[in-house]
Amino acid sequence: MPSTTSADDVLAAQRPRAIVAWATLACATASALIALRVSALLVMFCVYRAEPVEPTITRIAATFGFAVPFAMAAGAVAAGIALSAAMRSVAGSGSRGGISRIARLALAIAAISVLFLAVLSGWPLDVPEHIPLPSDPRGRAGLLRLAAVAIVGACALTWIAHAVYRGRALTRLFERRGLLLAAAALLVLLPGGFWVRAVSLRATRVVQENVRELLFEDGVWTVEERHPEREPYVDVLTPTRNYLVDGGDLPSLIMPPPARVQFRVRPEDGPVSLRTSAGLRFRQYDFSPECAVGFRIEVNGAPVFNDVIRIVKSDGEGQRAWRHVGGAAGIPLRPGDVVSLSTTLVTPEIPRASWPVISAGFGKLRLERKVSRTRQRASSAAPNIVLIVMDTLRTDHLSCYGHPLPTTPALDRLAARGILYEQAYATSSWTWPSTASLLTGISPAAHGVVDDFACHLSSGLETLAEALAARGYVTGAFSCNPLIGPNTHFDQGFESMDASAYSFRKSDVVLPGIVSWLRDQAPYRFFLYLHLVDPHMPHMATPEARALVGGDEPANFSEELVTSYVAKLEAGEGHTPTGESRPELVMPPEHQRWLERSYTASVATCDHYVGRVLDELTALGLDENTLVAFTSDHGEEFLDHGLLAHGQSVYEELVHVPLILAGSGIAQRGVRSDAIVSNRHLAPTLARAGGATLAQSEEPLDLIRPFPPMSEPVFFSTLHGWWNGRRERLQIDGIRDGPWVLHYAPAGRPWGAAWESDPGEGDMRLFDLSTDPEQLRDRSKDQPEVARELRARLIDHVRSASEKKPARVLGAGSATMDMLRNVGYVGGDEGDPDAHEPPPEKPASEPR
Repeated sequence: MPSTTSADDVLAAQRPRAIVAWATLACATASALIALRVSALLVMFCVYRAEPVEPTITRIAATFGFAVPFAMAAGAVAAGIALSAAMRSVAGSGSRGGISRIARLALAIAAISVLFLAVLSGWPLDVPEHIPLPSDPRGRAGLLRLAAVAIVGACALTWIAHAVYRGRALTRLFERRGLLLAAAALLVLLPGGFWVRAVSLRATRVVQENVRELLFEDGVWTVEERHPEREPYVDVLTPTRNYLVDGGDLPSLIMPPPARVQFRVRPEDGPVSLRTSAGLRFRQYDFSPECAVGFRIEVNGAPVFNDVIRIVKSDGEGQRAWRHVGGAAGIPLRPGDVVSLSTTLVTPEIPRASWPVISAGFGKLRLERKVSRTRQRASSAAPNIVLIVMDTLRTDHLSCYGHPLPTTPALDRLAARGILYEQAYATSSWTWPSTASLLTGISPAAHGVVDDFACHLSSGLETLAEALAARGYVTGAFSCNPLIGPNTHFDQGFESMDASAYSFRKSDVVLPGIVSWLRDQAPYRFFLYLHLVDPHMPHMATPEARALVGGDEPANFSEELVTSYVAKLEAGEGHTPTGESRPELVMPPEHQRWLERSYTASVATCDHYVGRVLDELTALGLDENTLVAFTSDHGEEFLDHGLLAHGQSVYEELVHVPLILAGSGIAQRGVRSDAIVSNRHLAPTLARAGGATLAQSEEPLDLIRPFPPMSEPVFFSTLHGWWNGRRERLQIDGIRDGPWVLHYAPAGRPWGAAWESDPGEGDMRLFDLSTDPEQLRDRSKDQPEVARELRARLIDHVRSASEKKPARVLGAGSATMDMLRNVGYVGGDEGDPDAHEPPPEKPASEPR
């Protein structure tokens, strides 16, 4: 009888050539998986999340360290499964057992599909933000698409494997080592080429450079047409207060229709892009007749943008969002181009005499250009710079400043390797004016960011971020305070700003992003600004920090109750008619103690996260070439002078702030300086360390020198002042010169005086910190000459600084006012810019 060849004999005979075929197929499969994974990530970030291509390519290349080996392993296993199934199917093709062969093929395809889906989705090796999540509708849809691709790929691989063993020509092709070498080369070249491209992109970066802020320049516009009752003007426009919709505050050219303005691109502007957005003020939907507004932009008479927004109250909030002109690129313009912007009333049946005054306009209106900048390496001559601001931080709650508990071990270590200033001051007792000073180097009177009616950082001022960016620094910021963000132009000069739009975020929320940003930028010179808010209410301390301070929360305590205490104390309920402080009449002592303990625990919590950032710098090997600066924007009062919170005065507990510098360029270690300085000197100091200058900075003191040759007075102020029982946007200015501190309220009155009376020259208080560090004894009466001299210097400073203030500083829009109410800075409808329509008339010669 003829001998029967078993399946095992066939497999043994085919095994040598199967190894070459397997290796070839494995390399080709791995290459395809890598290409598909890159494509999936590009779609995820560039299409669904609308992120720029260049940083996305760099981000994807950073995953190759584990993604490529993962794809190679999956390709090898998948090729092995497919070839094994093919060989067994071919070897047993003449036998009965078709059902078992189909079952084996189905199992092989299922196993290969799972492997492919793991590689395409990035699970479980990639970071969560790169993996489509089943909990998210868009993530589920993405997973379904990837699963379909994985199944098709598995079927294709299985078919190819069968074809290899069924066709002689294809079998001989896959047995050739030349094809194996080509497949291996492809596996190397595909990720290698992508990585080289990513490296070239990292070596240079394209950034948007602000050429002109058209809204803030005089003489830009020619008004061609105007509404009979209202000329175009500049104000803040808010299409919707819903923070989930892209309709927040933007400085805008408001053009009640019909209106038409025109401007020309200057020769010195060069090729630029016009960035703007069209929108309506949200209140229009409540009282305007149902109609529509047309928006149109023409360049040299040719239309480049047309849109219509209906004023229909029943339309959803999403219909009220800003209409962005020209997409991400804007509208390209050349020198000499004439640009016309117009608004029209699209409802002709309304008689001209009855045309409503509708607040419609174009937001932002900025000319930008793309600039290619070469990334630089950090060095001791031009180090990385990290500026950390811990919001609402009292100096006396840091252990390195004398607190009895070890509240700030990370900052203690930072101070031990650098300079600690014992007498540093903020320029204000609340966030907006103080932070603007930190970023510009000038006082509030000069930068003009002083309250909700003047809170947009002027583009005419150069910020620290802008100065360093011009010197080749990559600039990034993380802000946990909603007051500091793009909506008020505090992102000026930052290539990226991760900002809170509506509420406070604590450090644990932003830490992963900070670490990721540092790892991405570690090879290059960078400036990183961190604005952390853990000490600010609401307090959310870690269990370890709670255990450090000890104590038990009173059963009836809540931070909502603290808000009511603040209001009662500011209404004068915690003071006698003669000015004696009696806070216990408002706030029980146990609540006082627990509030301060909660605050202390939150300081310790924030220090923990600062330590995590400093540890990451060390882990990345950046300590030697990084200069770290730490400070606060203001302090916090715990009934030191009868009140709570901040902004209401300029006492030590609110304006005396920590200031520490350490790292590159700091020659001395563990130095404690008693020099009286302002932390607004940080901006020119850090700019100088990076090889830049801030031309507008006043008295640019170098804080890297811990003992300056001469001492200058420092100034601080607030427009939220509380004075002798009264708080109503009261201005209080302060000066410290040597041991003397003067507080001056130009509209202040003594205790018991009628507030309707003429304040005359105002009221003032004088303190001698050498004998009265808690500022409890007013010396203005027994030292009148000192008080008068300091007041004269203070008035002269405010006057000279005010002369440098930008011509236009805009206030908060309705969305920002909502945010201020949400976080407790204002109450009710106080300061609502949209409370009355239309806004006050402004001169026709100044369309602003």
